[in-house]
Amino acid sequence: MLKRIITFSTSYAIIEALQKGIMFFLMSLFTYYMTTEEYGIISSALMIIQFLAIIFSLSATASISRYYYKYANEPEKLKEFLGTSFLFLFLTCLMFLGVFILFGEPLFTWIFPELPFNPYLIWIFLICVLQPFNMAYLALLKAQQKLKRYTYLYSIFYVLQFALMGITIIQKGMKHDGYILSLLLSNLFFIVIILLFLLKEVRFVLKREFISESFHYSISYLPTELLATINIIVDRFYILALLTLSALGVYQIAIQMGAILVLIFRALNYAYLPHFMSIYESGKKDYGEIYRFANFYVLIAVVLTGYASILSPYFIKYVLDESYIAAKDVVVYINFTYAFSSIYFINVNIMSLTPKLVRVKTLFIFIGGMVNLGLNFILIKQYGLVGAALATLMGIFITNVLLVYGVKKKTNFEFKSLKNLLYILFSFLLTFLLMKISLGNEVLEAMVMMIVFSISSILLFCLIHQKHPMEILKVKLK
Repeated sequence: MLKRIITFSTSYAIIEALQKGIMFFLMSLFTYYMTTEEYGIISSALMIIQFLAIIFSLSATASISRYYYKYANEPEKLKEFLGTSFLFLFLTCLMFLGVFILFGEPLFTWIFPELPFNPYLIWIFLICVLQPFNMAYLALLKAQQKLKRYTYLYSIFYVLQFALMGITIIQKGMKHDGYILSLLLSNLFFIVIILLFLLKEVRFVLKREFISESFHYSISYLPTELLATINIIVDRFYILALLTLSALGVYQIAIQMGAILVLIFRALNYAYLPHFMSIYESGKKDYGEIYRFANFYVLIAVVLTGYASILSPYFIKYVLDESYIAAKDVVVYINFTYAFSSIYFINVNIMSLTPKLVRVKTLFIFIGGMVNLGLNFILIKQYGLVGAALATLMGIFITNVLLVYGVKKKTNFEFKSLKNLLYILFSFLLTFLLMKISLGNEVLEAMVMMIVFSISSILLFCLIHQKHPMEILKVKLK
């Protein structure tokens, strides 16, 4: 089993890391074409897209991914379930598009005055119609483990997006206009390709039984996804409100620096989830290999996060435009926020198995979100961008603690999540201290920090789990 998980997770990680690597290069290039204020406008647009895409879709992607496994062995029912789900998703998005275009202008121009309603917000609303449909199909391919098709389509989508950004931003000088327009056009082109596949694979109908089942699950899941998204974007919203648009642009660069980490961690989760769900649906309840993989998952997440945190300040200093130099002060906090997502994904998967568990999960995410909200308000006023990043880090830590408690009390799963939480927390403190090293030679400093972190992190992992490394990583390669 682990061999299969590693194969798929490595493939997903390479695919998505390559995409993020190209975006990484473009990001550094765009800093010479756009001011921090213009990057702030892009950050505002991305915040709105993240939030509204969930509302437009009513979290239908979650129900597609969840119930695919239920009907996987019934081909005819599966075709009708998927056809109903995708058609209902698209109609729901169109309904919200009409509502927001007709009635959304006063609200959005008040909250985001830097974004004119026409054309920016209309472009954003259109993206929120197309993007959930596209991402739902890619999520379906992951559930089906159709790696080859996923690779082709994912590559087409992002190559097209990057090409459009290059043309509009660099060649045409459209700056933030070009960025948002590129997102819209790439999603529009991609949905045509996806429809060609779906027409051959599903039966587009609207069956009440599937709508009811999916709607019941997705509605219970919707508050969770909205709260999780609010937790992710609340720091940027407060920066915009309490600091400046320019500060938001700098912070967005730091987020994009660390985003390659969360893509890798998600890739591991995408590969792990089908195996977890298959065991769960089979009723065998033999999760030994899953538990060992979870520990391995966290170890890899922390090691990669430590390396990224050590090297990122040098990249910011020597590659990006000097106006973005303040990003190096916050990148370590943002990176370890993503490291905590490795535990978050594992526990959220468990707490998404039934509507009852989803409701408990929603409560915990709400509590963590309120803590995040309060800390951001307090710490941004005192510490600026560092305060925002620190508040978000503390918020995700508290959310994880609550989710770990929920899994322990509400289920029979035995993940070592509390130990792994302590491991990530101590690794963050270790990295923070190591980054204070000053040897007068930056190459030597980076090498020493990475060597010391590697040894210390592995020893810390073994100490917390009270096991030999080979015993922790020992699995059956089936």
